Amino acid sequence: MEKNCNSLTMRVKRLLNFIICLIILMNKVVVGQQIILNTCYKEYSRDYYSMLIEDYGVSIVSFKEATKYDKDSVLILSVEYNNGDFPDLSSFKNLLVLFIYGDFNSLPSKAFSNKNIKGLEINCYSKHNFLKISQEITSLNQLFELNIRSVNFDVFPEIIWMLNSIESIRLQNCIINNFYCTSHNMCKLRKLEFDQCKVKNAKFGNIKDLEALTITNSTIPNIDSLLILQPSLKYLGISGIKLENIMLDIISKISSLQCLKFINCNLKQFPDAIIILNNLQLLMLSENKISQFPQIISKMENLVEFWINDNRIKYKVDLREIQKDYPQLRIIF
Repeated sequence: MEKNCNSLTMRVKRLLNFIICLIILMNKVVVGQQIILNTCYKEYSRDYYSMLIEDYGVSIVSFKEATKYDKDSVLILSVEYNNGDFPDLSSFKNLLVLFIYGDFNSLPSKAFSNKNIKGLEINCYSKHNFLKISQEITSLNQLFELNIRSVNFDVFPEIIWMLNSIESIRLQNCIINNFYCTSHNMCKLRKLEFDQCKVKNAKFGNIKDLEALTITNSTIPNIDSLLILQPSLKYLGISGIKLENIMLDIISKISSLQCLKFINCNLKQFPDAIIILNNLQLLMLSENKISQFPQIISKMENLVEFWINDNRIKYKVDLREIQKDYPQLRIIF
């Protein structure tokens, strides 16, 4: 009797272990897809400091409040600067991200005294003068992310392209008369973003092999010539810009794309040219003028998530019925 009980117990344990293993394997498949999606989307759509704040709970400390803290514990520091004396930051040994904001038209070499920072954001309230940046910025040999907000440039500083460690540049609400990238000592840029920018003249010659490009509500000349140079692009986000057929043709040839966003681009129908993008996992066509649900997406075998919300589609059947036709795909209506 005891042997039978032990045998039954062993069988139950094996069955439970099998079920647990099955659940884990199933979760790995689902979670695995989600990890790929999130890695692609989060890596290229978030700033470095956003990752520190959201994922690790790091707080932003202002320079005025820094006396309340152990300086070695300050990882993100904000400094208000108005063309006066720039404070000494060399005592913040573990500083990772520096915010500089205020009304100024130049940044002295002292602003770049902490050589360990990895993220730098420059936010200038005044747009009356063109900003001048000290050559000393090239001494930041660990800097890999640069965000510039509300700044005017007559000529975008050539020295920025010489920052060997820089991987990400984000320009927001900037006016740039001349955006030239012809430096032979070009940094290995992975991520470039224009958000609400106006660029009058542009030459993108040496911006090649980006992994992520985002253009939001911006006026940028020669976008086609920039896209042609990006055969390894994984993330492309375009918002608030009317898409021309020639641009769509160029994008359709970037076979490495995993995440593609066309938001508020005045699309009246599904852009058939992109159907051949076999590596695409996330497609967002929100806020356009598409009137019919694109059945053609069934040919995009690796697509995991599709956003078609805020269009002009009049559904004759229940949305849940449409979702049933695409069980492998998460559709956002």
